[in-house]
Amino acid sequence: MKLPHCVVIEEYEDTHGGFLGDGTLTATVRFGDDEECEAFKENIKETWAMPPFANTMLSNALKYYFEPLEMKFPQENYYYYYLNRYTNNPESMGAYTQNFSLATYIEDKNELYIYVSDM
Repeated sequence: MKLPHCVVIEEYEDTHGGFLGDGTLTATVRFGDDEECEAFKENIKETWAMPPFANTMLSNALKYYFEPLEMKFPQENYYYYYLNRYTNNPESMGAYTQNFSLATYIEDKNELYIYVSDM
């Protein structure tokens, strides 16, 4: 996803590297209050999913990868977007993969959390 110019990246860590480029990327993004950010957030609310998760594999992946980030992934009141890059398909759970992207938007906090795994 391409982020609008109005966001502020509060936290960013990228461990990709080495021979195959494996690693993870995590980012915490806060939205500004201009029209560009408001339009971006409205698009999220119209196109992303809300919990509960569509399948058990995604729930298990979240539990495994995000327990250390538990405070950033509440049980309710947020939107999420998951892309299984192994199949290049949102919400595809046909194959186990550690090559996925997940973003969550927590409206109450006005924050977006991004996690990208390449393993």
